[in-house]
Amino acid sequence: MKLRYLSEAFDEYMDSISYYERVRPDLGGEVFELVEETLSLTVRFPESGSIQEVMSSGTIVRMRRVEKFNIELVYAVIVDELQEIREKYGDAR
Repeated sequence: MKLRYLSEAFDEYMDSISYYERVRPDLGGEVFELVEETLSLTVRFPESGSIQEVMSSGTIVRMRRVEKFNIELVYAVIVDELQEIREKYGDAR
């Protein structure tokens, strides 16, 4: 399975790394590592995320959380391709 970001999701991801790096040096790298680890697990086990929505097309939108940073990775599997729709951040941002 291949991972593809929507451009908005990728931009938000890069912005979050920059934000956390400004908060504390090396924190952006820690965010990057944890998000990438979570994405890797999600690609291996795409049905492991909790269901957030079933679209009219039948596409299931799921979410996995990166707990330490209160980040939610929202994604859908579209023809064997994991597409990250958006990242949501809690109050830490």
